[in-house]
Amino acid sequence: MNPEEAALNLNKRIVEEVVAYFGINALSIGCDLDLFAYISAAGNQGITPEELAEVSNCNLRCIREWLECCAVNNYINLKEDGRFFLLPGYDTVLLNKESPLYQRPMLKFLPGVSSCYSKLVESFKTGSGVPYKDFGDACFQAIKENNVTIYSHNLIPVIMPSFPELHEKFQTQGGTICDVGCGAGELCLLFARCFEKVNVIGVDLDDRSIDKANLALTGESDSVKRRVRFINNSFENIEEEEYSFDMITFFLALHDIPDPEKSLITCKRFLKPDIGRIAVLEVNVQDNISDMCIEPGVRPPSLQTNATNVFGRLAYGLSVTLCLPCTMSQPHNCAAGAAFSRPKIQVEATKAGFQHVEFACIVKGPFKVYRIY
Repeated sequence: MNPEEAALNLNKRIVEEVVAYFGINALSIGCDLDLFAYISAAGNQGITPEELAEVSNCNLRCIREWLECCAVNNYINLKEDGRFFLLPGYDTVLLNKESPLYQRPMLKFLPGVSSCYSKLVESFKTGSGVPYKDFGDACFQAIKENNVTIYSHNLIPVIMPSFPELHEKFQTQGGTICDVGCGAGELCLLFARCFEKVNVIGVDLDDRSIDKANLALTGESDSVKRRVRFINNSFENIEEEEYSFDMITFFLALHDIPDPEKSLITCKRFLKPDIGRIAVLEVNVQDNISDMCIEPGVRPPSLQTNATNVFGRLAYGLSVTLCLPCTMSQPHNCAAGAAFSRPKIQVEATKAGFQHVEFACIVKGPFKVYRIY
């Protein structure tokens, strides 16, 4: 590819991606104001700008511009009579929280990351990172809601069958689980709901996350309340020696921990001998960066044509703007980054004294699970 052609391709790509960014922001506004829900409720007959402004209690001029913006971006459709409607199936992605295709949480990353842009730029100069709390509620909610979608559709049908001995034990005898980096407690609560004889402990250094987890626990059944506990501390600093776990999970968390090796060493202290396993869920990236790259000068492919490249872009995009800065804001960190491939996990596990790092399963979506023991 000659320089002129390469320049033209990059020019087109930047224009298209900036256009997509503005369109995605309009999409996010529609979700935040429940505009898509109102349009969906109107059904096939559609809705006018005046009707949508009235039912949503929003400014008519803004609503009209938003509708037209979403129409030219093909998020909604325009009828010949000037009414707007939602294409069948789009409500699954934008409105149905129970669907594995639900993507509203992904949009919430945008305002959180954008609000920290100047701090991110500064952190490149200083290396001091950006604390997680600075990203605000938007990123917190994005992570929480994404976790619910991932875990609820994959824990029982996909992940646990790849740990057959533990799966059977949890169903028949019960057991103990520790979720490290538990966030708002989504995985802990799901474990306790699905396995009625299992006790679960969630550990997280972020006090806001633990507060949210404890709040969520109050709405659970008495059985779940008895069997779930949340600890606001770093995993390495837990001192209660009575803990002994069948499974220790790091779901989208090991790369965020300042010192993965130290956390894995701590696992050896708490993991039950013989049957005990560590489960690590990370973005499904290739072992080598070169395997995620494409031909120079060529526009990036779609998810359908080259998922490897798309997953790599996702992992590195999250890493540059969120995961790595958060980790680097903590003392004594190794700055792992979100593109935590199997070789990187293997290195940390080996240093911690584990002999096995095995592929366990592919989770629906861009994630992969590993077994460590």
